[in-house]
Order: sequence, then C-alpha cells, then structure tokens
Amino acid sequence: MGNTPEILTLADNESDDFGQYCSHDISGYAYGFAFYEASEGNLVYQVYYTDTMGTSRVEPDTNYDVGQYCSLEFSSGVPAISYYDKSHYWLKFAKYNGSTWDVEVVDDGGEDEDAVGRYTSLSYKSSSVPTIAYYNDSDGDPWLAIWNTSTSEWDRDVIPTATQGNFGEFMSHDWIGGTKAGFSFGLRISTPPTSTVYLRFIYYDGENYTDLGSPGGRNTSLVWEDADTCWISHWYLRTSPEQDSHVRCARFDAS
Repeated sequence: MGNTPEILTLADNESDDFGQYCSHDISGYAYGFAFYEASEGNLVYQVYYTDTMGTSRVEPDTNYDVGQYCSLEFSSGVPAISYYDKSHYWLKFAKYNGSTWDVEVVDDGGEDEDAVGRYTSLSYKSSSVPTIAYYNDSDGDPWLAIWNTSTSEWDRDVIPTATQGNFGEFMSHDWIGGTKAGFSFGLRISTPPTSTVYLRFIYYDGENYTDLGSPGGRNTSLVWEDADTCWISHWYLRTSPEQDSHVRCARFDAS
C-alpha cells in the first residue's frame, strides 16, 4: 500500500529504563498507554488526544516498586490497569476515578506470602466485571481473578490445565460475548537460559476449559476475530542452531 506507520514518541527520558512492559488501549479519541518506569519504580499512565497529552503516576506517594507486567484496558471510557507489585510480590489493580487512581490488592499470596502477579493480562467480561489472568510463581500455574459485583471482592482460582507447573508465563487473555474466553500462555519444559517454551491455548466455553497447544509461546498476544475464532501472535524461540527464531501467528477455531 505504500503507507508509512506514524511513530509517536510518548515521552522522552534520559534513562533506558523508561517504558518497559508497555500496554495500550483505545477509547473513542483517547489513546491510553501504561508502562513501567524502572528508575522510579512506578507505573506510568499517559493518555493522548488529538493535540494534548496527560501523564500520571499510579502510585506516586509510595516507595514501592510497582508497575511491571502491566496491562491496560478501557471500560466505558475509564482506564484500568493490572500490574505487579515487586516490593510485596502482589497482584494489583488500579482504576482511574477522574482525578486520581484507586488502587487495590487483588492477590497478596495468602498467608505464605507467595509471589503472585507477574505476566498480568486484564480483560473485561462485561463493562462492570474486570478479570485478570496472571502467573502464580509459588505453584507455577495460571490463575484468574474475576471481580464479583455482588460481594465487591475478587474471586480467584487456578485455571485448569492439562499440565501443571511452569505454566502461565507470557500470558494474554480476552473475552468474547461475555461468556467465552481464550487464554494463551507459555509452558516451560526446562530451565533458563536454554528453556523450551510451548504455546498453550485454553478455551473457556462458559462452562468448561479445554487445553490445546502448539510449539512456541513466548510473549503471546490473543484477540478474538469473532465468536468462534481467535488469533494468537507469539515469539517462537529457536531450540537448536539449525532453527530460526521468529514471530508466529496461530489461529484457533472454537466452533
């Protein structure tokens, strides 16, 4: 087509640690971006309109290291972000109230204070029901937190998989129609730095989870095309010198 992508510089910073774990979403004329500012250990949100840009830090008054593995999504025009609190090993959720961010702990690891909340993925089941898929370091499994509108609390549980352990990194998830959901993860079958990771796709039909999979699976991104078809892009890291590392796209038909 001959079109050149327009590159927008969100923010200039002298530090190389400004902008990690970037996530973005669009609502009307608002383009929202969330990312980690490692030099300050904070989560940064920027919103871009036609001729203006606003910037805020989600937890500016704490000394905690927060913001890694962030995931941004708008619901009814309101931005919300899931992210990892590295200081406490917690999963957190922040929602903008019009002037500041309302922050809450979604999972604190329980009595044993296990590390939870890396590789977060935020998606709304409906306009008032956010859900967060995330990795539980203690058991090596993917978990899902769903906001319960009746109790005003988060319901959390492990996502059933065919293989337990070392499963749930590099995740992404999305809902379609408020009932069906797709979850993409990486299954690690050996240890870094030579570990092999397989792409796993978990399909939820409203009642049951089905575990599917294929080779590759780092840095996954999942989106639904329609009620039955979803696409997952992912990084296929070579496992031998004869292979090439490349980006793949997997199509799953749930019909």
